[in-house]
Amino acid sequence: IQPMSYRGKLLGATAENWAANLLEKKKLQILKRNFRTKYGEIDLLARDGAALVIVEVKAKTSDNQGAAIEMITPRKREKLILLAHELMMKYKTGNVRIDVVTIDSAEDDPQLKHHKGIIELNS
Repeated sequence: IQPMSYRGKLLGATAENWAANLLEKKKLQILKRNFRTKYGEIDLLARDGAALVIVEVKAKTSDNQGAAIEMITPRKREKLILLAHELMMKYKTGNVRIDVVTIDSAEDDPQLKHHKGIIELNS
């Protein structure tokens, strides 16, 4: 894995801000950003009513190598599910959801999409 460039980190931070704003408009409460746990990092941790929501943010500047949603690989799904189970244990709740916010054409004409509950949890 190559270290992320400054430009990549800047895009990631900008994308997370856009995602947080989008979710707040949808009445989700952002609890933490870049929340580190034993199993990895959660881009955004939010609350939607009684549910704790893990939000993965993916941004692409162009679509030459596919759309942002395609960046959610099977390995990434497994990691998000592991993080969800970790939160269930830590906060003693079964009410955890995994959402993804994608941003395509991030540099020219950002297209944000909220994929609510896109990753199934088998508890």
